[in-house]
Amino acid sequence: MKISIKLKLIISYVTISVIIVSSFLAASNLMLERQFQKYVTQNQEQLNLEIVNQIAKEFEKTGTPDEQFLTALGGNALDRGIVLMVNDTEGKEIFCMSCMNTEECENMIMSMEQTMVERYPNWSGEYTEKTYQISSGEVTYGTAVLGYYGPFYYNNQDLEFIDMLNRIFFAIALIFLIIAAALGYIMAKRIAKPVEDVILKTAEIGRGRYHDRIKCDSDIKELNNLVGSVNNLANNLEMQQSIKKRMAGDFAHEFRTPLTSLRINMEGMIDGILETDSERLEGCLDEINRLTRMVSDIDKLVEIESESLVLNMESFNLNSVVENAIKTFEGEAKKKNICFEFSEASQEIIADRDKMSQVFVNLISNAVKYTDSGTIKISFDQKPDMLEIKIRDTGIGISEKDLPHIFEYLYRSDESRSRNTGGSGIGLSIVKSIITAHAGRIYVQSEPGKGTEFTIEMNL
Repeated sequence: MKISIKLKLIISYVTISVIIVSSFLAASNLMLERQFQKYVTQNQEQLNLEIVNQIAKEFEKTGTPDEQFLTALGGNALDRGIVLMVNDTEGKEIFCMSCMNTEECENMIMSMEQTMVERYPNWSGEYTEKTYQISSGEVTYGTAVLGYYGPFYYNNQDLEFIDMLNRIFFAIALIFLIIAAALGYIMAKRIAKPVEDVILKTAEIGRGRYHDRIKCDSDIKELNNLVGSVNNLANNLEMQQSIKKRMAGDFAHEFRTPLTSLRINMEGMIDGILETDSERLEGCLDEINRLTRMVSDIDKLVEIESESLVLNMESFNLNSVVENAIKTFEGEAKKKNICFEFSEASQEIIADRDKMSQVFVNLISNAVKYTDSGTIKISFDQKPDMLEIKIRDTGIGISEKDLPHIFEYLYRSDESRSRNTGGSGIGLSIVKSIITAHAGRIYVQSEPGKGTEFTIEMNL
């Protein structure tokens, strides 16, 4: 049976409290019992000595205690659970309470035993006799034999006192358990509330609703991290949904334009309104090529989404890849008065040559595209276990708000500019996917109006 986290926490708190309180009660009760037994045993010994001292004083006073004194003393001792016997120095019996009142003495011992057995079922006590010397100073008058139920005995007052302490302990335990249950409920509620909010929020995310955010100010680090992770997930999904919607609109718009142009030209040529000449057909071919490029972009996007990026690793000279990419854009760069700076020493690397070529083509293409005039510098910096590649331009730069998102697929920092330059918003996401697949890292630094610098770190 599955139970809620709130109930489970409450049960845990109460269970731990029961264990702690029970252990405390058991330990306290055991210590109290031992101390009380010690107290009763000492009290019994003190009572025995008081009786012996009374007999010694009577011997000192009268020489030999009379029968009336001993009978009264023996009766008083019997009321207190002690059977008194007195002998002279030669061992001759002077007084014996058990001989005078045998039945009463036996009944008393049996009653004591029954009381202790009822209290402690495994009790193993028995009638005990202890002999004391009757003396005053250096004079010895005889011996006193005191019989009692041992090793110790609880009278009614003692049992009432123990019962009262047990009731107090039980009440304290009950109060602690109630407090533990209340604290458990409060803590469980504080812990379970953010979790319940996360469950509701993830259900909302599952239905495609990303707008609301969970508010949590818990002092529990893990709960704050959990809530923060779910809120970040909602932020990212909302952004991705927004990007996809925008991109879908962009593709629809850009597909519509060449298709409309093709339809108008084809209908005009079929109806004879437009002349079918090579110039018009070349225009139609340009529109078809434009559609082909957009479909190719979609294919690349599908490849990234399906994580089907396969690397064909080989050893090659990275300089030749960079130089080929530079040659691809040399003509466009000259038109915009852009010069390239690349004169690095030969650098061998093990990677996928075609994929790395695509990385440099995309990055250099962006640098040329967004630089009106200036310099594009490519440099290598070989470290003990890593190659650092930098591509820096002096172009228009990237705004601070766009920097965290430029590697996200379908993200374009400037819609109108990207559309005019033919960008589809997936070039940099492809670059990052290729670098990540090579176990590398890519970073970007940029300042609007001063240029952009991409840094690639590749393991050697």
